[in-house]
Amino acid sequence: MKNIIKITAVFIAGLILLSSCGETEKATFKDSDAYFAFETDKSSMIENDIRTLRIPVSLAKSTGVGELTFDIVSEGYDNPAVEGEDFTVKTSNRTVAFEGDFVKNIEIKLIDNYVRDGDKKFKLVLKDNTIGATIGMANNAKTEHEITISDNEHPLAALIGVDFQATEQSIAEDTEGNQIAPYLLPIEIRGDTVPGRDDRLLIKGLLGVNQEVRVELNMETGEVIMEDQKFYDVIDPYFGIPIELTFFGWEWYVKEDGTDGIKRYAQAIGTFDLDAQEIVFESGYLTQITGPGTHPYVGLAYHILIVEHCRIAKKN
Repeated sequence: MKNIIKITAVFIAGLILLSSCGETEKATFKDSDAYFAFETDKSSMIENDIRTLRIPVSLAKSTGVGELTFDIVSEGYDNPAVEGEDFTVKTSNRTVAFEGDFVKNIEIKLIDNYVRDGDKKFKLVLKDNTIGATIGMANNAKTEHEITISDNEHPLAALIGVDFQATEQSIAEDTEGNQIAPYLLPIEIRGDTVPGRDDRLLIKGLLGVNQEVRVELNMETGEVIMEDQKFYDVIDPYFGIPIELTFFGWEWYVKEDGTDGIKRYAQAIGTFDLDAQEIVFESGYLTQITGPGTHPYVGLAYHILIVEHCRIAKKN
């Protein structure tokens, strides 16, 4: 049995203690500076997803009371979504009513048209409000939210949807030297957003993070390739801190001193089966987790986590 190898450069971590001599000056938010804004800029959802898409809007004010209207805009897109055909707006009268809460959701319901017509887009635009607050943050930031409706009528449709699960087996051991149990993670898969790339899929949820990993599938060989991909500003699902995350292929090798070593490759290679609705990375993948130097708590450091086997399959 090969020894477990953990390659870790010690995380430079610490709490920043804020202290001062004398009195502390407190910043007070003024209601004259109140504003409404989206919390995020973009959303994407597969058209056959039966869940309601909820887009949060926040109100910065001492009292969370007021009404805000919004518009639906589809002009300017090559393949615009059409209200009533591709989606419906569940939020009544396109008005968000704040009645004591500081965050409310605009609710969108998607419509599966059972036609292969590509990914469609539209956006929500914040418009007017009843309390005289500003729309958006500085420089009109967070005044618009773009929504992509991903087409599920696709050559790889059997591998597209929200009802998938990944079983990731790490090489890590617990404190008693026993291999830890596999991670069971919910997975969402959609077609690539690049036009004409029907051979690529985007997999969301590996390692429990929200980043979408791009994989290329070869219909002739049944092979899946996960290219070397690096993601920035990933929120670690366990510690809640921002990290950088990179995926690699890997394998064991024996070093000159007879101990086990690890080689990394630009690609992790697996197989797929449309009938079984599964993607399998028999040898898994290597992930390098890096603390960005710009973060106040974590300096330039990294930790390597190796998944030695991964199966992504439709839930039973």
